[in-house]
Parts: sequence; C-alpha cells; structure tokens
Amino acid sequence: MDAAACLRCGVFVGEGRGVCGECWRAIHRQTLALRARARRLRADTLRLRAESQARIRELVARMDLLAGGAARTPGLVRRSAFWPLTPAPPPLAGLRVLVVEDEPFVRDSTRLVLEDAGACVAAAADGLEALAILQYEQFDVILCDVLMPRLDGPAFVRHLRQERGQAAPPVIAVSAFASHWSPRQVQQAGFAGYLAKPFEIPALMGAIAAARSRPAA
Repeated sequence: MDAAACLRCGVFVGEGRGVCGECWRAIHRQTLALRARARRLRADTLRLRAESQARIRELVARMDLLAGGAARTPGLVRRSAFWPLTPAPPPLAGLRVLVVEDEPFVRDSTRLVLEDAGACVAAAADGLEALAILQYEQFDVILCDVLMPRLDGPAFVRHLRQERGQAAPPVIAVSAFASHWSPRQVQQAGFAGYLAKPFEIPALMGAIAAARSRPAA
C-alpha cells in the first residue's frame, strides 16, 4: 500500500489509513458532544411545549371566568360567540389528493401545504408514475404539472380519460404557463381547472374547491 497522511491533520499515518488515532478520538468526542447537545435541545423543546400548553389552559380558564361574568352583563357577548368550544376541521380534511410534479421542491412543498390542510396526499414525478399509482389508489382530485418528462400533463389526462371516463377524478393543471390559457383551452385539454405557478395557498384551495364543484365532463 502507498504511504498516506491523515486527512484531518496531515500527519503521516502509515499505509492504508486515512485518519490518525488522535484525530479519530477527537472526532469521537465531537460526535458525543453533538449528541448530548441534541438531547438537550430536544428536552428544551419538550419543556417549552409543556409550558405553552399550560399557559393556553390558563388562558382558556380565564376566558371561562370572563364569559361567566359576561353572560350576566347586558350587551356583552357570550363566550361561545367569540371562543369556539371545538376547533374548526381543516379545510381539506380527508380529501385524497395526487400531486404530479417533476420538480422535487415544488412537489414536496405542495404536499406539505395540502397535508397541513388535512388532505391525504400521494405524489408522482411524472404522468407514467401517476398512472401506476392510480392502478391501486383512488383520489378525489389531482394536481398535475403540464410540462414533464416521459408523459406530460395533457397526455396524462388523455390516458386517464380513456381508462376511467367520467369516473376519472378532476385534474387541475399547475404550470407557470397556465395563466396564459383560456378557459376553453383548459377544457379542451381535459383539465377541470388551472393554477399558475407560483401560487398562493388561498388560490390553491380555491382551485381545488372549484374543480370538485364542476360536473364531470
């Protein structure tokens, strides 16, 4: 074997080795220190979360007391009018959505937004992968990029229509060029709606609601 120097400090370490013993021990100590710091950060996070929950419970208790007084005071609103007893469900609770997008960042960020809104989300990198997923999963709506490798958006919609007909879920075109389409062009391509990238979350929610309310073509 050829003579080698330590990759960390440059000291000659003999044949077939890359890091000297002292450097290995230093790396090990640093690793242990990082693990200990990670444990401390996790403990701090859990402590802060518990403190926040305790403060929220205290605030709710105070609101209950205030509401009790308000209920006996003419002209004031009862607690239930401004402090809901139960939180509202997420806007897309239980909705099954397929995201078809070849750009990983856009695909992952769209998925996170939809999941935060309560949707059950699957993702595909192109039309062929989406068709394969649709063989064994059902969806309520599909968000599909227009320009993709292997099988683009319009071709994917054609294949889906041929296989499912009117039973196919609505497909929303998502593209930087979609804003230049007319409603007639969108309909002719087989899409139930379109969303121009980059999009805001309210626009995404509105496009999904509009596509689901449209009758099957």
